[in-house]
Amino acid sequence: MTAETRSAEELQFITRKPRSPLTDAINQLLQNKMAVAALIFIIVEVIIAIPPVTDFVTPFPYDKTSLYDNLAPPGAPYTGRDPEYQGKIFLLGADYLGRDILSRTLYGTQVSLAVGFIGATVSMIVGIAYGLISGYSRPTIDNIMMRFVDFLYALPILVFVILMQVYFKAVARQQNETLEPLEIPEWFIPLTVALFVAAVLIGFFMARREDGGGPGVFLAWAVGAFVLNFVLFIGYVMSTGRSFMESMIVIDTAMGGMFFLFVALGLLNWLAMARITRGQVLSVKKKEFIEAARSIGAGDRRIITQHVLPNILGPAIVYETLAIPGYIFLEAFLSFIGLGINPPRPSWGIMISENVPALRAAPWTVLVPSFALTITVLAFNFLGDGLRDAFDPRMRE
Repeated sequence: MTAETRSAEELQFITRKPRSPLTDAINQLLQNKMAVAALIFIIVEVIIAIPPVTDFVTPFPYDKTSLYDNLAPPGAPYTGRDPEYQGKIFLLGADYLGRDILSRTLYGTQVSLAVGFIGATVSMIVGIAYGLISGYSRPTIDNIMMRFVDFLYALPILVFVILMQVYFKAVARQQNETLEPLEIPEWFIPLTVALFVAAVLIGFFMARREDGGGPGVFLAWAVGAFVLNFVLFIGYVMSTGRSFMESMIVIDTAMGGMFFLFVALGLLNWLAMARITRGQVLSVKKKEFIEAARSIGAGDRRIITQHVLPNILGPAIVYETLAIPGYIFLEAFLSFIGLGINPPRPSWGIMISENVPALRAAPWTVLVPSFALTITVLAFNFLGDGLRDAFDPRMRE
């Protein structure tokens, strides 16, 4: 090897941009074929779950009934009296009310993904905030906070979720007769979207500053924007003269029964995330780079946002990805026993529950939503395993 060649290689090595841990994790994830396939499947599901896309790809509305086509087999043509749907077929069959199974299954994707993603987001926000405060505080405060978590862990969470849903639905059923439906003005949604985008952009540019705090500041601004929009929405509903509980009921009715389900999941499923975050914080804050940051005068806010939070996000994201199937299964179970989504809005659990009596005569009415539920849960499990292997250096080859 000549001196010129060696010098060129050395110069290329020096000027080469160093790889970050995130880049290594992404490269490791892309090498996992099952995780990549699961990610592609989930992305396709998310695209299909977007309301305009769902309306476009489904041949029938989810509540379109046709008693002439009850329990129609897969591939059967529509024989109802509505001329708008003449010539269409029930690709995956119809249920006992003549509703298209394919359309209802695709609309059910909206519910399952919303419950999975929002449940995981709320759990991660509350759990990370609680665990971060607990792990970074003095031992006395840490001990008190974690004993409270231990107390909540001793309670039967599933029973509490069921009782909360029973209470919420009873109150909603009692007051829905006297409450007017929620009407959102056209200007409200663009305003909230603009506020959210503005807050995220501010957080992004602040995080890029040398003294801006790094990824933790961006995450804080994004979460703050989400909370601000939620508070503005609640405030707008209450400004119409409704009480707080009446506002919650109206919002839940407008969302088809999903709002109280989100509340129940968010309030009771953050405990494991708090424990994981607290353990990660206790481990990270003993590292040498934390001591180095303190030695140069970095304050607690900068250490948390720029050093602690970015180092605990990987395990948090991995855990919540693996927890999403649990949220989806819980929603399906609650819908199966009548405590989930309000009919006629479809949910995979509702579809299975409603069509169990026709299982022998029309098995497709149960098998299709069951298959959708199973394949979605498997996809999130494969993706979670891939993320765990990618973010854990000990799992890398």
